[in-house]
Formats: sequence, structure tokens, C-alpha cells
Amino acid sequence: MAAWWSGISGFEKFFWALAIPFTALFVMQMGMLILGLDNGIDTPDINDSIDFDVKSDVDIDADIDMNLNPNVPLKLVTLRNIIIFFTIFSWTGIMGVRHGYSKMLTIALGIILGTIVIVILSSVYKLIFKLTESGNMNLKNAIGATGEVYLTIPDNGKEGGKVHVIFQSSLREVPAITYGEKLKTGTKIKVIGIEQNFLVVKSLEENHKGDIYNG
Repeated sequence: MAAWWSGISGFEKFFWALAIPFTALFVMQMGMLILGLDNGIDTPDINDSIDFDVKSDVDIDADIDMNLNPNVPLKLVTLRNIIIFFTIFSWTGIMGVRHGYSKMLTIALGIILGTIVIVILSSVYKLIFKLTESGNMNLKNAIGATGEVYLTIPDNGKEGGKVHVIFQSSLREVPAITYGEKLKTGTKIKVIGIEQNFLVVKSLEENHKGDIYNG
């Protein structure tokens, strides 16, 4: 191993230094997804001062802002996509060095291929969730269901948060509000009511009297 490492160029060492840790993270990420332990690794909430809650997810990666609005842009900059990008980038770089490509071409190919992969995966994930959300969705059917915060829900009824909840036999991503304290990404929640197009939720750790919200 030492002889191999000392025998490769510094440029190739750079790619191997990225490939080893990011490939390991990628394999762990996929393994947790297969085992059903993946809860989503997503974009940090800016209001939380770049506080990553690495639950390893998802989601898939879904790492994607899939609102009920079909025109919502893709979220490409997520922790999951960063892992995927550098995995593709590093291995492309190693292959470029092995084939004798110039440094500029090798780096360019790594960036291009890495970007293409995360765009394709993000598009696929968004399509999957849109299909999941299609049909006659009745938010009233979500009352009493439990789920998990996807995007941090501000306190005191402020908008901007989202939850992943299973109802009507499908995993759905729905805008949500809470009238309690702020609920961070990954918090386990229960749906206690609806208000317009929002689910009203509370943390499962709360012990309020009565579960049904009368809005």
C-alpha cells in the first residue's frame, strides 16, 4: 500500500483523498436506505445557522423541495447530493489520470459528470414524490397520522415548514405549521388538524391535553 501510494502522482492522490471518504459515505448512505434507516439528509435550514441534522436522507435522497406546487425548483445543494457529487467527481478524476487526460480536462469531466448525476437523481426523486402526491389527496385523512419534519417548522403558526407523513397509503410531503415551539428537521410529529392547505402538527414529545386542533 505504501509503495503504491508513493508511486502515484500528487494530482491522483488528490482524487484518491476525496474518493476514499466520500465513497465510504455513499456506501453507508445507500446501505441505510436499503435497510429503511434513511430519513433524509437535506439542505440545512438557514434559520438554524447551517445546522445540519444528519439523520441519513433522504431522501433519498430526497433532498428535494417537492411542494404541492409543480413549479417548485429542484434542490440540488443538499448534503446527500454533495456526497454523490464528490464520489462521482473523484472517481472520474482517477479514471482521467489513468487515461492520461490533462489536469484541466480531468477536473472539467469530474465536475460535469458529477453535476449531471445529481441533476438526474434529483429530477427522478422529484418525479417520484409528485406521482406519490398525485390523485385526490384529502388533508383531513392525515389527522392523527404521525411523521417527521422535513424542513424546519417555525414557531407560533409561521409558514415555511414541511413534514413527511404517510396517509392515503402514500408517503407525502406537505406544508405544515405548529403553534408550539419551533420543530427542527427530523423531529417526530403528529398531525392534530388542518388549516387551509397546511397540516397543524405538534411534537410527539409534547404532552398537550387533547390531540385535535380546532382551527
